[in-house]
Amino acid sequence: MKAASLTFLLVIAIFAAGCARKSPDASISEADREFIGEYSSTDSSACDLRISVSAKKGVLEYSSGARSGKIGIIRDGESVYLKFIALTEESPKGDVEALYEGGKLYIQNEGNSINPYTIFPQYDVKFIELQKDGAPQRPSDEEQSAAAFEFGQEVTLSGTLYQIPLEEGSTQMPAWILDLGREITIISNTPDVDSQELVQEIQVDFPEDKIDPSKYESKSVKIKGRLNPSQTIHDHRPVVLSDPVVIG
Repeated sequence: MKAASLTFLLVIAIFAAGCARKSPDASISEADREFIGEYSSTDSSACDLRISVSAKKGVLEYSSGARSGKIGIIRDGESVYLKFIALTEESPKGDVEALYEGGKLYIQNEGNSINPYTIFPQYDVKFIELQKDGAPQRPSDEEQSAAAFEFGQEVTLSGTLYQIPLEEGSTQMPAWILDLGREITIISNTPDVDSQELVQEIQVDFPEDKIDPSKYESKSVKIKGRLNPSQTIHDHRPVVLSDPVVIG
């Protein structure tokens, strides 16, 4: 009987030691582990928001000032959003979604005339950009414009968005155009596609079921996407930005 009791205690001790050796975020996937870190505003003069993301018992959690809670992960195609539960007030009204991209969080702080709202009234900015400590700095639009782009390259471009409506008798469909306000060059690395120089306007291929571009019409926006050459008769411009995501 004593031997059986000692065996039982030994098994419990080994199990406890194994649990103690596990890190608190051991069950977090490698993909989700990327989100862990300290995030702070890239424009501290306009916004001093800070968010800390950590893992506990296999769940991502955040702390920001006096508030803390859990984080949901939303994957929409190639885009990833972090949902901070009850970041500003009780859930669900206080839940805040942020687009995650390369060590940065993008929060749309203010809505528009059709859908007016303000998430953080203490910050007089439309978009909030938070950078994770240690994440590499991305070149600004001005720095990117100093070099030529390539077809197939993923870029982030700023400009003013406007729509080309459907014209009677035209074979072309309506299209959304991003006016960059400057000229760029797109280089082709294949012989059957021509390079494009002095490009100031790019067609943005918005997916109809995911993004409503009308809320950004005639506004300055920042859009991430992939540069592709025009491929159909419906294209209005020789360069098309595919898989677009509005991040600012």
